[in-house]
Amino acid sequence: MKSPAIASVHVLKVTLQDVERPVWRRILVPSSSTLVRLHSVIQVSMGWTDSHLYQFRVAGTRHSPEDDDEGFDAGAFDARRTTLGEVASARTTFEYLYDFGDDWLHRIDVEEVRPPDVGTRYPVCVDGKGACPAEDVGGAPGYRRFLLSIADPGNDERADLLAWVGGSFDPSRFDLSDVNRRLGRLAR
Repeated sequence: MKSPAIASVHVLKVTLQDVERPVWRRILVPSSSTLVRLHSVIQVSMGWTDSHLYQFRVAGTRHSPEDDDEGFDAGAFDARRTTLGEVASARTTFEYLYDFGDDWLHRIDVEEVRPPDVGTRYPVCVDGKGACPAEDVGGAPGYRRFLLSIADPGNDERADLLAWVGGSFDPSRFDLSDVNRRLGRLAR
């Protein structure tokens, strides 16, 4: 089955807040994408592992993945049925909160809404900076401690922390090709 034509694309700059070293991505997403789909695009482009709950906050309104009055976010709009184009126009800013324990707050700036480029598969990341913090590092304060610890060869926790993140961690690392390879699995 062929995907429906994309009428417009939102150009978004997604910036992780409260971290000293900049972590951001510029992504192009079909305006018809649901907020649940946008969540998936942010997870992949930032480098998160989709292990926690999330919420979008747009103009004072919450959007969550569950439409459940008894759930974790009673009173929120259903992110499965709300599209990016319905809630955000050009020059709009809104928030994406990921992991209600670590409280990773992302600022999303809609830089423009434009027609899609012929031959481009969306979503796509066109720019970015910085490595995503490790999941469950303890939010911005924990990430700050993590970076200080791994930078100090004399720190007693350094070896354990590096082992925890797979052996090494470069906070300035951003691999656009890798992000787009992973986003390609979501493309339509």
